[in-house]
Amino acid sequence: MGGTERETPRGLAVYFKGEWDMKFPKENTEPDTFYLHDGEDVRTDMMTVSDLFWYARTAEVEAVRLPYEGRHTSMLIILPRDRDGIHRLEDRLTIEWLDGLLAMGQVCDGTVTIPKFKFRSLCSVEKAMEGLGAGIALRPGADFTGMTTDEPLWILAAGHQAEIEVDEEGTVASAMTWFAPGNNGDEHEEPPPFTFVADHPFLFLIIERRSGMILFMGRVMDPREG
Repeated sequence: MGGTERETPRGLAVYFKGEWDMKFPKENTEPDTFYLHDGEDVRTDMMTVSDLFWYARTAEVEAVRLPYEGRHTSMLIILPRDRDGIHRLEDRLTIEWLDGLLAMGQVCDGTVTIPKFKFRSLCSVEKAMEGLGAGIALRPGADFTGMTTDEPLWILAAGHQAEIEVDEEGTVASAMTWFAPGNNGDEHEEPPPFTFVADHPFLFLIIERRSGMILFMGRVMDPREG
C-alpha cells in the first residue's frame, strides 16, 4: 500500500471522580447572576451549601476548600476579591504563594455558593515544549533510543485535553496529554462564620491531601461554557 504510515498517538490519561463530602442540596440550586471579566453578566445555576469548611481571606482573594468523600482530595477555589482580578491572580500564582495561602486558612462555619459548570479544553503544547528547551524532540534527530530501538523517532505533534464537570453531587474530571510520533492544619481561635459567593471568574485546583499534589487546575471565566 502506498503512502507513509503514521503511528497511533500515544499518551498519558488521568481520570478523577469524587462525590462531595458535604453535597450541595439540589433544592438550594437556583439561577443567579455571574459577572464576566468583560463587565457583562449572565444567568446561571448557582449551588449553595452550609457547613464547616476550610476558609482563608486576604486583601486580594478569598479561598475555600470543598472536600470530597473520604477527605483524601479536595477542590480549592480561589476567588479574587475584585470581579476583574482573575488575571492579576494568575500572574502571582506560584507554589510559594499557594503554600502561604494554605497556611493561613481556618476551619469554620460558612455558606458556600458556586456555579455548576462543565467545560472541555484542547490545546497544542509544541510551543511550551520549545520554551522549555525540549524543541529538539519535535524534529528529526531527536534521541529516543532509551525508549525504543526502532527507526529514528521524534514527536510530530503534541496536545493536552481536559474535561471537568461540577454539580451538586461532586466532580468528574479527566485529562490526557498525547504525543503523535513520526518516523522517517493548626488550631486557632474560633473564627466567625463566612459567606463565600463565587459569582465572578475564579481559579480551582483539585488537590490530594497527603502529598499536596495538584491533580487538576483550571479557571472558570463563564460557567455556561461547555
